[in-house]
Amino acid sequence: YEGKAEASIEEAADSEGHAKAIIKMQPGDLYRIDRIDISYDPPLKILPESLAATALSKDAREVPQDGFATVKTGDPAIADNILAAVDDIVAVLHRRGYPQAKTADTRYTLDKSKKRFNIAVTYKTGPLAYMGDAIVSGTQQVDAGYVAKLIPWDRQQLWDDKIMEEYREKLQHLGLFRSADITSSPLPKDAAADENGIFRIPVLVDAKETSFRSIAASARYATDTGFGILGEWEHRNFFGAGEKLNFKLPFAQDKRGGQLEFEKPCFGHRDQKL
Repeated sequence: YEGKAEASIEEAADSEGHAKAIIKMQPGDLYRIDRIDISYDPPLKILPESLAATALSKDAREVPQDGFATVKTGDPAIADNILAAVDDIVAVLHRRGYPQAKTADTRYTLDKSKKRFNIAVTYKTGPLAYMGDAIVSGTQQVDAGYVAKLIPWDRQQLWDDKIMEEYREKLQHLGLFRSADITSSPLPKDAAADENGIFRIPVLVDAKETSFRSIAASARYATDTGFGILGEWEHRNFFGAGEKLNFKLPFAQDKRGGQLEFEKPCFGHRDQKL
């Protein structure tokens, strides 16, 4: 809206009274979106159907060519909606093989005579790329090769930020890292595109380790078996590659002894464990 507001103060009638603030608001005319111009620099690559079927994630959206998915011509020119729509295309590009895509230029113009709002956005797409190997830094006691082996994509997967986020969550759930920052590497200087014009960009993993050991204790009471206690000790990186060693020591009338468990992840394959 082309809104206006005026404010005034009405003084109190006596020294003990309260002044009154008076605000008059006029919404004015509503501006609507008249034109949306979107351009990509360089232009988006058209993938062969066979490659698109295997290299793109099934739930990745199409990149809009001439408009936004959530904002269209004729809609009220609401700033939050427009800014969100502009950012949304960057997110779509990051899921469709363009890890370094960004908004390069935005131009918003008003036609006051027609009460119309025009949008022109240019996106810098960057290189179309496959997801490459993981380059791990920041680890001290965890084997970097083990971290790299856990990547959930294959060599024919076009870049997808959602898969990268799943990888980050997987690392954090291991109980080995306090944090894991995952980003795309700059395009290597010696990188060469394949026959479809697609590069391969490494994934940078900066991991911060946490404590690998923990101890726990619990107690119970039952009318038939009496009191019982349980002590537990666990190491989540016993040999440096995420191996878990867990020792439990129960002591009660009905159960006494020890229990030792060992788990080796990535045994032969990233999805297998021993």
